[in-house]
Amino acid sequence: MPRKLHKRRLTNIIHKIRTKNSDDCAETDWYNRMEIDYQLSKPCGNSFVLTDRNNEWMKKISELLKTNNCFIAVGLSHLMYECGLINQLENIGYTIAPMKVK
Repeated sequence: MPRKLHKRRLTNIIHKIRTKNSDDCAETDWYNRMEIDYQLSKPCGNSFVLTDRNNEWMKKISELLKTNNCFIAVGLSHLMYECGLINQLENIGYTIAPMKVK
């Protein structure tokens, strides 16, 4: 999804949640519950944006995690699929657990 479209879609969802707007409840409820299918065993489809970028980030992330307590924020797609950061971090020994969002 193009960045501009994704940003507009996400902004609309957040606005609906904050204003308790019940239009398009299914999408809003899904986002609010954060029940995301990360498709961790599905191959990555976009090697330039996902695989290549995730591999470059993992070089930096793994070094930072050795010496720092880190919060890492990335777009959803970078967590997903076989090449995602979740799988890559688990492959080097980290345990990934979701955090409750308020």
